[in-house]
Amino acid sequence: METTNHYLTDAPIGKLMMKFSIPCILSLLVSSLYNIVDQIFIGWGVGYLGNGATNVVFPITIIALAIALMIAVVFRKLDSENCNDGEDIAENNICNAI
Repeated sequence: METTNHYLTDAPIGKLMMKFSIPCILSLLVSSLYNIVDQIFIGWGVGYLGNGATNVVFPITIIALAIALMIAVVFRKLDSENCNDGEDIAENNICNAI
């Protein structure tokens, strides 16, 4: 018996946008809050040169994270196309773990 979820095609767009955008917004807020707190402690400990260094590195970190996420999504898509061909449950679980 196969169960499928077609909520991405059946649900209203507004509901889907709220469901998927809220975790993304929260993760960006946490990351920004971490950067603000980091700036405060570096400003106390190192000074303005430390703040300048972290302000330069933060956008590079965000870009690297975006590229890594893009690569992970692409490889997961390619992997899922290859893994769902077989009917072996163990094989599918191993492919999903990767």
